[in-house]
Amino acid sequence: MAGVIASHAAARLRRAPAMVIGVEANLTPADAYFTGLAARFDEPVAFYTTLRSRVLQVARKDAGAGRFACSLEFADPMTLWTLGRSVFSESDPGDAFRRLRCPKMHYWDRAGTSKDARDYIARHRLPNRSLSSMGHWPMSTAPAEFYAAIAADVAAVVHGVRG
Repeated sequence: MAGVIASHAAARLRRAPAMVIGVEANLTPADAYFTGLAARFDEPVAFYTTLRSRVLQVARKDAGAGRFACSLEFADPMTLWTLGRSVFSESDPGDAFRRLRCPKMHYWDRAGTSKDARDYIARHRLPNRSLSSMGHWPMSTAPAEFYAAIAADVAAVVHGVRG
């Protein structure tokens, strides 16, 4: 959801940001595999309880999911439920990112990205970088490699190589 939120926020700024970075952003409804569960629930606390349980189950084998589980402890069920349901109220969740007029880069891992998202990236020719074997949370699973990739892409924008 962070990518959708960041894209909408960047589009509203009076002055465009130097660059917007999306990491495993929800480009399609298929990408909202955790928060998208909200569409199945009529009550925020029931959604939150189920979401928390599923994330904790995944976290037993995935340290990145463990970090997500920690952040869920501070999340407001109503806000999370509302955001999760909002993915399905848009016919094209990736539209806000795609239409940004500033430089942008979508980072993703082929192993964990939905076929819908891979097709979306190709169809819309989104600026992207595939981060092999770094998972859904590369900032915590492979921070040195992830931040080196970001530094290279930001430097390219600053020096006019990409845009």
